[in-house]
Amino acid sequence: MNVDLHALGGRSLRLVVTDMENAKEQSMKLHDWERTIQQMIEESHHEPKESGKFRVLMEWRAKLAQEPHLLQPFQIDEIVREVRKKLTSVSLPPSSGSRLGSL
Repeated sequence: MNVDLHALGGRSLRLVVTDMENAKEQSMKLHDWERTIQQMIEESHHEPKESGKFRVLMEWRAKLAQEPHLLQPFQIDEIVREVRKKLTSVSLPPSSGSRLGSL
């Protein structure tokens, strides 16, 4: 499919820029949540089994959804992904069947 941008008068380009600006405004700065991320990691470290770590992350998802900050679901996902990444790089051996990867 070919789109003639000149025929659109540049409007589509302005929409793309506006969408990118909105996405930047909505994206979060994980360093603002570093304290929470560390708490989640510490609680996960207390669980010896992967199922316990999964439970901790699910409980934190519920807590974050009720925060007075009214986090959007994608923001909660970003926090949980960061925790999983740190847990995986520090304490968990890589495995293809990880339940944490499905969060």
